[in-house]
Amino acid sequence: MAEARRRIAILGGGIAGLTAAYELTSPDQPNPPEVTVYQLGWRLGGKCTSGRDPSAGSRVQEHGLHVFFGFYDNAFAMLRDCYEQLDLSKDRYKTLWDALQPYDQITVMEEIGGKQVPWVINCPPLPGKPGDPHPPSIWSIVINVLKWLLRTHASIIDGLEGNQSPLQRIEGKLHRAVALAEGLGKVAVAHEKGDHEALAALIREAEGALSRAEHRFDISTLEQCFTLRAGEGFIDLLGAALMDRVHLAAPGVQIRFALKQDWNAQPLREGMIDLEIGIVRTSAPEVRTRLLFRDRYVGVCRVGHPLLGDGGISVEQWTEYGHVMISRTGEAESSIDAALERQGMRRKLLMVVPSYTSAMQLARRSDLLAVVPRSCLGNAFIPDYATANGLQWFELPLSTPAFNISVIWHPRLDHDPAHRWFRGQVLDLCSAAYPPDPLTDSPSLRR
Repeated sequence: MAEARRRIAILGGGIAGLTAAYELTSPDQPNPPEVTVYQLGWRLGGKCTSGRDPSAGSRVQEHGLHVFFGFYDNAFAMLRDCYEQLDLSKDRYKTLWDALQPYDQITVMEEIGGKQVPWVINCPPLPGKPGDPHPPSIWSIVINVLKWLLRTHASIIDGLEGNQSPLQRIEGKLHRAVALAEGLGKVAVAHEKGDHEALAALIREAEGALSRAEHRFDISTLEQCFTLRAGEGFIDLLGAALMDRVHLAAPGVQIRFALKQDWNAQPLREGMIDLEIGIVRTSAPEVRTRLLFRDRYVGVCRVGHPLLGDGGISVEQWTEYGHVMISRTGEAESSIDAALERQGMRRKLLMVVPSYTSAMQLARRSDLLAVVPRSCLGNAFIPDYATANGLQWFELPLSTPAFNISVIWHPRLDHDPAHRWFRGQVLDLCSAAYPPDPLTDSPSLRR
């Protein structure tokens, strides 16, 4: 008894539905099913649909962007097969290449300074035609793209003025990426052919190249600018010590500090900054972090402030005086105020400033009280910083959680030898400046 013919319904006559119908009804199928495509309206093609408007001189009207990317090898192979099966000798488009025209240029727009600026991208052509039975290997595509990036990068550098170090740093990495891709392509071919001797030789060559690259890195001849985003307290208390430490090993290195106005990770992603110092408050999942030291909040006031007496400081006494608060965003809320609110209390916030150093200077010249990280009082390199600035510090009369100060960077710089060295300098400096504090490392702090 003959096998019953299957009946299949396809909902939607877009490209996906038509492709499914084409494959299901292929003559290669041993028992092709009966296929029905259901489409709302009478026109097939989905977003690839086009038609002509009789009222506008039969002008072609499109629905969607009619672009087939060159790497759509499966789609092009199917289209080529369709054209081979059809007799289009009398048609305007006799072959697929009459119907589709290659185009290697893309223009995208970006808003810069309130104006729409065009980015013209000339894509690198690949050998052969889309849909060939043996398309280019993945490694040849990767190499082609990397070489195209090098050409594009060179044209960008030529058109820039001023500081180009973030882009110039990319060039060497692109050259290394091309070499790596070419090497991996050779390894893949050798593995596919089962040529174990060639495979072993390539691996030895790669190991030798990597060891030579590491050996070539000489920190004493490094000429590079590293950009750090950090708060004013870090710059004031550790900036000079970091520069001394770095210049001792690498005289050609420049350090550029950028003020920490927010916690946006986009400058890290775009390579505008190399490192960020502070509390990790970004939601970017890809960033790397490393703990520098633990910190906690303390109170500061001018020397001789009436709050300071022979006895301890109560919460009631502390909240009687005016306070200056630190907020980079300008919002008058903090963990200190949240802790007070849980006790049914509030402090007198008379001023809000964007930095701890500003708050400390205001407290020095008035009866205002400020809450600052303990690291702002000084460190192993500047032990008397607060005293030298006419300030006296005290433990807060309420529980406050300790917090982590970390170094943050983008993962693309993980294995950059210069960046790894510079991160190590920052880590070692902070370790020496802020040794572990038993009070800071406790879960909560009480007076």
